Amino acid sequence: MSSVLIGATALYRQDPVFILLQASTPTSAAIILFLAHKYRGMVCAFHARQGRAESRTSYVRLRTAGVLPLARTRRSCAI
Repeated sequence: MSSVLIGATALYRQDPVFILLQASTPTSAAIILFLAHKYRGMVCAFHARQGRAESRTSYVRLRTAGVLPLARTRRSCAI
């Protein structure tokens, strides 16, 4: 709500700095949404490695906490 009031005041006073500032927010949000839609389901190499490491750590943490059984099936060995 405050950004709408700042934008309205900037338009009323014809202040180009604040008008551009208010225009940049929805523009960047639109670009982020467009790129998120375009690349949905894809993971970069860094985050793919991080995800694999976290899944292994989570498995060990759950197993040692007694949540998962100690025996692993052949299918789950690919972690």
